[in-house]
Amino acid sequence: MFLNKEEKTKKKVIDMENKVDKISETTTIKGSIVSLSNIRVDGSIIGDISCEGKVILGESGSIKGNINSNEASIEGKVEGNLIISDFLYIKPTANITGDVKTPKIAIEKGAIFNSTCTMSDTHKSKDTSNKSLNNIDGDIKK
Repeated sequence: MFLNKEEKTKKKVIDMENKVDKISETTTIKGSIVSLSNIRVDGSIIGDISCEGKVILGESGSIKGNINSNEASIEGKVEGNLIISDFLYIKPTANITGDVKTPKIAIEKGAIFNSTCTMSDTHKSKDTSNKSLNNIDGDIKK
């Protein structure tokens, strides 16, 4: 079967979503990583990760560098800034030090989160900035 250019691109994206690049516990990488698919780190990375999929940092994994990805699930140690465009999930064994920017975050009990977190809600109504609470009796004025 022949696919047009758009269909080939969609197929490639779907194929990448199902793949996971793995870095095992016995591996240390010094340098930056760029991945189109998901990446799982159980070893050590000294450098930045840029990933179009999901970064999964296992409990034995550590990253000393910045993470930029669509999603992330953190169980290990991160020393660096995280820019996550969709969802950041921080598990109980996680230890994060650095600045975090994400629209959605979940932090489980037990996680160490020594970070400044900036969140933005793109669905928030801009109309709310025109409201003020000026009356003592609680009436809202526009």
